[in-house]
Amino acid sequence: AVVSTEYGKQWYQRRVRALRSVQKNELELFREMESQYSAIRQNNKNLTTLLSHLKAQVQPLQETTNVEMVRQEWERGFRERQKHLMRKSADKQRRAMMKRLALFLMWQDQ
Repeated sequence: AVVSTEYGKQWYQRRVRALRSVQKNELELFREMESQYSAIRQNNKNLTTLLSHLKAQVQPLQETTNVEMVRQEWERGFRERQKHLMRKSADKQRRAMMKRLALFLMWQDQ
């Protein structure tokens, strides 16, 4: 009878130790998960503040980027390009005219 009670005590102690180690592992896991969760929440907060900062910076840009202004800018550029092309073609025409005139004068001189 004495042996069996001793064996019972040892079995009980082993069970308690096993359960405690399981609890300890679970507690460690829980703490780790908790720290990860808080890190994620902090990261989320940082991202949210960053996003709000960016939105605040973008807002005035959106207000100034008016369709009308863009159109006017494009038209101005278009007119300048047209002027440039006209000038180029006028120069070409003038050169062609001068060549013809020179040929004509040379032909007259002969």
